[in-house]
Amino acid sequence: MPPRLTRTAAPLTHALLFLAALAAGVALGRVLALEAPRLRPDVALRLAALAALPLPLGLLRLLTTPPHAAARRFLGEPAPALLTRSLRAALLWIAEALMVPVGMLIAAQFTPDCAEDLQRGAALVAMAVLLAAGLGTAGLLLALRTVARGPSALWASLTGGGAFGPAQAAPLLYAPAFALVAALLPSALLSAVWGAKAALLTPQVLVFSVLAALCCALWAARREVHAVRPLLQEALLAVEEAHATPFAQSQQLPEPPGWLMPGPPEPALRLLARAWLRDRPGSWLTTALLVGLTLLLARRPAEPLALACAAAAIALYSTVRAVAAEHEPAHLAAQWLGATGLLLHRAILRLGVGLAVPALALLALAVATGAWIAVPVGALAGVALGALALLLPPCWLPRLRKRLPVLALVMTSVAIAWAGTVPSAGSTAQSRAGEAP
Repeated sequence: MPPRLTRTAAPLTHALLFLAALAAGVALGRVLALEAPRLRPDVALRLAALAALPLPLGLLRLLTTPPHAAARRFLGEPAPALLTRSLRAALLWIAEALMVPVGMLIAAQFTPDCAEDLQRGAALVAMAVLLAAGLGTAGLLLALRTVARGPSALWASLTGGGAFGPAQAAPLLYAPAFALVAALLPSALLSAVWGAKAALLTPQVLVFSVLAALCCALWAARREVHAVRPLLQEALLAVEEAHATPFAQSQQLPEPPGWLMPGPPEPALRLLARAWLRDRPGSWLTTALLVGLTLLLARRPAEPLALACAAAAIALYSTVRAVAAEHEPAHLAAQWLGATGLLLHRAILRLGVGLAVPALALLALAVATGAWIAVPVGALAGVALGALALLLPPCWLPRLRKRLPVLALVMTSVAIAWAGTVPSAGSTAQSRAGEAP
């Protein structure tokens, strides 16, 4: 039996992510409760789309490029075992996503006047998450079967002549999007029923709808898991070949963008930046999504201190993500090529500063909320704190240093929830004055 090469994530990491998802669910439930009753069906559908969006993309990486697939194949592990291992890892991410509707149900306990609407919203989110997981798995495995049969002229034309990736991997580009759209259809239907006649969505109907979504997701995923096994080896090899094939867009972008390499790029920094951009091409979107979530939650006037803490947490997370580069093969390759520990430590610090550049999107939060001083000061404090954490020697508390990105993500979830649920003193006084006879 092949030895265990590595774990996808430590148990403590998953526990922290569970807490982060739970905090996000409580914040989203609070946002739904603050909306006018006539707007809650539409807002709940948007929240369902927001919670289900990451799942098909995460499944794309887990199922089509299993961790250390080439090494495990060399050690004798068959392709079905690789798929089983990836599915087990995916179950943890799905369970973490389901903490969002659980958090909404917890928020319903503190707002009994709109508890029924929060239960309906939690059901919509749970259905979207379950269907995005099941249909996403089924769609990606169906795409793998299509890839295993070899390239075709149709898929070659759909890739735009290689501008969006190798032709043989084209089905994998469309499967997550189709799965997400299909997963949101039942939630959209229930949202329409909710808006037309909310009394029809009784607790019994909600429970039945969630159970029906669970059964549909399990059936679709189980069916494709059995169907793909005979062709799985050929499919994974074809995907690996597609990833190793240069295509038009990669030839047009030979170097990472300048903001990812602040200052004159040294060889070690250039190598780490190239590896980061190749392995995480959309990592800058994470910061943009966090800023967008904060904008969504803080549409009403919020406490400036809460906004400052949210901006600081987002900037801190954006900066300390560079710690993950210390555990990547590119870091070992730089050492093998002669880079000293001091050069690599400085390269990690500069990479972290570059990753914090997308946090400039926090200026949109300052414009939308009017917190012109609190948000920039918080963002600068977050970048400074992240740079200070990266300056510490790697040998100092290595386990804590390895988990810095996850801890920062938990802090970000709590800070964003605080910014979205704590109104400013002026808005509270204004609302009380409006309620007075």
